[in-house]
Amino acid sequence: MDNTTFLTYFDKSSITSLANGKHENVAPLLWLEEFAAQTNEELFAPITLSFIQALSSRLLKGTEFRNSSELVALGFWLRRSNLQQKIASSAPIFESFHTVQSAQQYHDDYQPLGCVVHFTPANVDTMFVYSWVASLLMGNKNIVRVASQDSDSKIVLLRLLDELFQQAEFAEIARRNIFISYDKTSAMTAHLCQIADARMMWGGDASVEQIKAYPSKPQCRDFAFADKYSVAMLAASELCSEPLLVAQKLWRDTEAFQQQACSSPRVLFVIDENKTERTLIQAKLKILFAHINELAQQSSEPWDQISRVNEHLVALQNLAIAQECEAENALIQLRSISAVNLPKLTASSIERHAGNGFFYVRHCDSVQQVLMELANCVPEKLQTIAIQGLAADDVAKCASDSLYHQNYRIQPLGQALDFSFTWDGYQLLLELCQMRQMTVN
Repeated sequence: MDNTTFLTYFDKSSITSLANGKHENVAPLLWLEEFAAQTNEELFAPITLSFIQALSSRLLKGTEFRNSSELVALGFWLRRSNLQQKIASSAPIFESFHTVQSAQQYHDDYQPLGCVVHFTPANVDTMFVYSWVASLLMGNKNIVRVASQDSDSKIVLLRLLDELFQQAEFAEIARRNIFISYDKTSAMTAHLCQIADARMMWGGDASVEQIKAYPSKPQCRDFAFADKYSVAMLAASELCSEPLLVAQKLWRDTEAFQQQACSSPRVLFVIDENKTERTLIQAKLKILFAHINELAQQSSEPWDQISRVNEHLVALQNLAIAQECEAENALIQLRSISAVNLPKLTASSIERHAGNGFFYVRHCDSVQQVLMELANCVPEKLQTIAIQGLAADDVAKCASDSLYHQNYRIQPLGQALDFSFTWDGYQLLLELCQMRQMTVN
């Protein structure tokens, strides 16, 4: 079995080559091919919708999940009403998926891709669930390779999935979905790529390129979610009038995943079209980050770590060594949160940012100035622009004029982490299925 560990319940009796119980002697490619050869589920199958709602209910009601902000958020996201909204906005053709008549029409016109292999990231270790749910809804079989790095959230989530998979009513879900882990030195990645009809690759640029280098089927569809960064744009008037509200929204986009998620803002642009006295803006920013630091101290996530102060100090020193700021430009350094004023945002400063409660602050006169600066900072890696006190249409117009790609998102501050079925330029629902080819005589 190539040191592969099954992380959730999997009925091996459904795979002939594994049914004898001597799994360690079974060649990986043999049982993987058997798994991939199973029939697919239908799009938006009733059993799939029931499973997702059971998962959502448990995440929202279980006391063991309350200390994990990302799992509670996942539970809310998986609610039927939210899924209906997300599906309608991303793939309007499927907006009536919950009606029997429409479901039959989908089955007549579309079919699953087949076997989708998911390679998950280590730093945002429950993010894989969102893309997995997209593939699940489309009726695909799924193999999810979970990174070996553990966290409390990942452990309790996998335990919940294991429990649900063992319920008789979800036997068909368990048969078509495997969560596994294996050592990086294993040959399993090569085997997985050989049987994949689609590869869902989350991680840094190097990790994604490494996976893409493995041979795959000619028709295999690749979804690459590589290195990205996100920013927040804030009207100075909002900062001056509502610092606590702004802090709560910015913290909502920061808390989960330790600011490691690609859609968590790492840069705060303060836009002051009225030329407010800079000392007043600085004072308000200190209040803002003091509020965020208080929220971090109250968090159930591991934000109260003394080592974080040292990490922020090193980050600030590295910026100073690179002559991208002066050490005295540190705006605030607290136990959990630090922020530094930058005279200019550069591609190298973005590359150097490691999240973990550290913010760059840029003072700009207009939205146009912000977008012109972002256009010179690896704009193809810009993922989300979170805004507060600014008109979304105006920001979208300036972004369209300044940025040469359209894969970024514009979200209200506080909703940067809200996953959509359109992500990084991929329309996941439409691309995780295929149209049936029918010949009419």
